[in-house]
Amino acid sequence: MQNPKSIMYAQWRSVSGKLQPNYSQWGGSLISASFSDAYSPESNRGAGLKFTNFGTSMGLHVVLGLAQEFILDKFTSKHKHQ
Repeated sequence: MQNPKSIMYAQWRSVSGKLQPNYSQWGGSLISASFSDAYSPESNRGAGLKFTNFGTSMGLHVVLGLAQEFILDKFTSKHKHQ
């Protein structure tokens, strides 16, 4: 059976035994959204584009984290030997 806290890894990181926000992931996604805004045409720049890119990045982190936890685990050698 999966650890019930493992699904929380998609948004939160358990470092010292307690759940806490993954500030590096949030900050990195926000900074990358700001960089992409800087390279967009001036007519498209703004807070809307930043938060759209931020939301897309965070959504991809969630989906890929869940895929890594529940789908890709089925193909690893650790799972096959159990």
